[in-house]
Amino acid sequence: MKKSKLKVLLIAIIIAMTAGTALSQLDSVKFGLLETMKAGANYYNYSDKDKGAIEVIVWGGVKNPGMYLIPEGTSLMELISYTGGAADDRIFENFKFIRTKDKNPELKTDTVIVINYRDFFVYDKKKSDSLSKPNPTLLAGDLIVFPIKPEEDFWVIAQRVASVFIVPLLSIATLIVSIIRLSN
Repeated sequence: MKKSKLKVLLIAIIIAMTAGTALSQLDSVKFGLLETMKAGANYYNYSDKDKGAIEVIVWGGVKNPGMYLIPEGTSLMELISYTGGAADDRIFENFKFIRTKDKNPELKTDTVIVINYRDFFVYDKKKSDSLSKPNPTLLAGDLIVFPIKPEEDFWVIAQRVASVFIVPLLSIATLIVSIIRLSN
């Protein structure tokens, strides 16, 4: 008697978990119970039960990198807000938006666009009511890659060199001068 109840329960769980995949119209568009329940490390579910959902991937120096299940029609700017930002905003100055040919058969090659986040906030001088860069709508399989740390400019490198070499040398020179003055 107990074995038959266990089998029925196991079959019910398997059916419930696979029902969402069976309802899916496209492989890249997710619907159903399985996708709503799917959770784990670095999997973020922002799907809407009334809309189809797609999966996109965010890599790099944002607070929450990983795979995102988002509603169809979500823009790049909306996805960036889901990631929780970054410890250093300079990583937004040079990140990559990649639309792969594997998930989009109409593409012959992968499309890679380097984006500066600030460009979204610069208004086009010709059209006073529009941004200079379009805010792309994401498709299933899109990949957004942020640098782990921002590119370093001359002043950052100069500060590092000064802290490693110049400051200790000045400290030693000051110590030698102080010893000489004390001995006189």
